[in-house]
Amino acid sequence: GKAPPPSQGGYSGGWRSSYVYTPRTPAEMERDREIGLRGEALVYREEIERVRSLGYGNPHEQVEWVSKANAGADHDIRSIGADGGPIWIEVKATTGTDGRFDWSIAEFEKALREGSRYQLWRVYDAAGETPVAKCFENPASLIRTPAIRLEISSLRAFVEGC
Repeated sequence: GKAPPPSQGGYSGGWRSSYVYTPRTPAEMERDREIGLRGEALVYREEIERVRSLGYGNPHEQVEWVSKANAGADHDIRSIGADGGPIWIEVKATTGTDGRFDWSIAEFEKALREGSRYQLWRVYDAAGETPVAKCFENPASLIRTPAIRLEISSLRAFVEGC
């Protein structure tokens, strides 16, 4: 089969041939990390300009690239909305144009918690000369629409005990 394109955070492995799963090599993981950082940098710069256009003289005080210092954070960038409230941004970058990406449980739960204050940015052709960034506001609300389709391989549920 065809190997899926890398995404920010990387796939935990790649399909090398039909039905045979092999883990990502260190070089592939490093390439995924570089693509992810490039996508985050692009969105960070766009966010700085958006916040500057809101009238903030020093937008770097309002926009924080969280994942640069904490790769395990449940979002990549914290920013500020037009109403002065916080915005949480997750960036998923790829070298191609495929919409598939890995969304960690922590990131997904953050999207559910923050609702309209959460943005998912998909950066396509992140290694190219002209990457394209697309914003999906409140992606949790898009789950029941054709805009986002979840592929769930395992789901653990809990109900009230006796």
